[in-house]
Amino acid sequence: MTKSRKLERLEIRITKEEKERWQKLARDDNSNMSHWTRHVIAMALNQLSEEIAQKNVKFKSLNRPDETKTEAIKVYLTSSEAKALDEVIAAKQMTRQQLIVKLIRSFLIGNAILDKEDTKTLVNANSQLRSVGINLNQIAHAINAKADDLDDNLVSESLKTIRNTSAAIDKQIKATSDFLRQCNARNRITVD
Repeated sequence: MTKSRKLERLEIRITKEEKERWQKLARDDNSNMSHWTRHVIAMALNQLSEEIAQKNVKFKSLNRPDETKTEAIKVYLTSSEAKALDEVIAAKQMTRQQLIVKLIRSFLIGNAILDKEDTKTLVNANSQLRSVGINLNQIAHAINAKADDLDDNLVSESLKTIRNTSAAIDKQIKATSDFLRQCNARNRITVD
């Protein structure tokens, strides 16, 4: 006779659209939503995020806030799953709700799951890039101020290099900002 596993209840709130997509994924896997959610959580907790990212789910996050109405999903976890989940949320300094929603959104749109430290690191890196861009503009201004005393070809090439580098920095700053917004905001998810 096998001993039944004790399950713990977890409630999360997601939008109606997210719930419909999540239900479809569960149906496509011939699972109910509770089993499907436990399965995805278990995969994430076992560090199988690459497998999740390889699923052929084609959703994207739009850069506009989602509707504010959410729907509840009830999930039953085994004691070991709940304990592992609690260890992850403690390490990532998140609530269960935040982590589960991030896992679902990550699964649907293929974004990384960033904790507060990851987000802080990216924000700081973006700030450093902005500082480099400002410094480049100051160098370009200084070159322009002394252009009459310098070789025209040298001035032209230097300013061209500075413009190209500055444009690449601006592009990276925007890409990082968009990435952070998609990872951390509850933007509307739509079919790609």
